Amino acid sequence: HSEYNASQTAPVHLLQIWIEPGRQGLAPGYQQAALPPLSGGPQLDLIGAPDGGAVTIHQDIRLWRAIVPASASLTVPLAENRKAWVQLVKGSGTLNGTAISAGDGVAVQEEAGLVIAASSPIEALIFDLR
Repeated sequence: HSEYNASQTAPVHLLQIWIEPGRQGLAPGYQQAALPPLSGGPQLDLIGAPDGGAVTIHQDIRLWRAIVPASASLTVPLAENRKAWVQLVKGSGTLNGTAISAGDGVAVQEEAGLVIAASSPIEALIFDLR
């Protein structure tokens, strides 16, 4: 398969994410789903997980979309013995007190959760990992 911009005039911003399945021998698959509409406030939407979300991921991971308007914050708890990868797609602010901006990726471990505070509107992907 390939990804491309179908528009001749509008720009596109893509992230290609590969996650190895938890076991071998699974048939290849493709899923596409619409996420909930934006509410205007801080928002956390489950994109995919092994047991739910918009799509099924065959791995011990939960993938979330985080939306945080400017001057707002969002707290995301992490279960014990879990780690996270936060990929900032748009915006700027702080993650657990550390400055972040669009394009940054942050590995988090040994934390009870994430606190994302936005100085400009943030869109991020949060990978909750073992």
